[in-house]
Amino acid sequence: MTLRDALYACDTDTIVTYFDENAAVKLPGELLATDGDTTAFKQAFFDAVDNVYDYQGTLVIDGRKDGTAAQAKLKLCDERIVAYYQETPRNKNRFRLDLSFCGTLYEGFQRQPKKRTIQGELESALAGLIGKPLDIHPASRTDAGVHAIHHVAHVDIDTPLSPEDIKRLLNRMLPDDIRVIACTRVPGVFHARYDATGKTYRYRILHVDDPFRAHLTMRADKIDFDMLKPILLRYVGIHDFQNFAKSTDKDTVRTIHRIDVRQDNDETIIDIQGEGFLRHMVRMMIARALDDYHKSKDTITATLRNPGKPIPKPLVPASGLHLVSVHYEPIHTT
Repeated sequence: MTLRDALYACDTDTIVTYFDENAAVKLPGELLATDGDTTAFKQAFFDAVDNVYDYQGTLVIDGRKDGTAAQAKLKLCDERIVAYYQETPRNKNRFRLDLSFCGTLYEGFQRQPKKRTIQGELESALAGLIGKPLDIHPASRTDAGVHAIHHVAHVDIDTPLSPEDIKRLLNRMLPDDIRVIACTRVPGVFHARYDATGKTYRYRILHVDDPFRAHLTMRADKIDFDMLKPILLRYVGIHDFQNFAKSTDKDTVRTIHRIDVRQDNDETIIDIQGEGFLRHMVRMMIARALDDYHKSKDTITATLRNPGKPIPKPLVPASGLHLVSVHYEPIHTT
């Protein structure tokens, strides 16, 4: 069990053992009796870590900072745990923003110089609201033209405004194709990206000429969804998706939990739920499945079994892709 897994499971014994084996400075034998409350347990963990590190992660021994030792001691935590600790706000409130947007007019979510992006619009509105620049931290970065039915981000703000006021005022300032559907004050240890346990994406394929849905779908001839579904189900399970990503990450193994295919009047709807996705992964998965469907082949199985073998990487259009939801464990909010 990794330290991160132990943290989520409120496994005090494993965490204390981890520190005993990997750190010169020991944690107390009992952090907190939390009765399964992972949020409270994480907060107790960070309170304990505060006694060992300063805010930037530098090891502190007897009140003195030891930068050399700090580099070695950071290894005692998984990378994500370090990120949790370093990004936990001091003297600020952390807010979760639940978002919905149409991505047609934007160059993706991530802020980019001289380009219109979802993050850029949100941060501009927040700066106008708070009076100074702020960084938001999204659960994921959607590509240009991709939409979100329900996206999530967090932001740290020193403000007397209530969550409802923040939501209301931001929606006044944002373009009509970006909406804050909820704003919630969350514990400082909540992280929109690192706390996400999974995501669900939807791909819409339109089978008629309809200019009012052209920017929300992919246009294609009628599909027999009963024949397409077993092709897509080949992705379900734990696989190396190296050949279904734009660039090769260090870790390309992902778990797909569920794939549903259905007909909705003149559209074919594909829902894919997984723990995480690589860049362009969903669009490449669907492109490969459609190719196998039209050619009556099975290239998916061989591609998943031979992830290191280079193959063409076709993409379906971004216009049909929608982030449906980001999944989290329940936390206590206000």
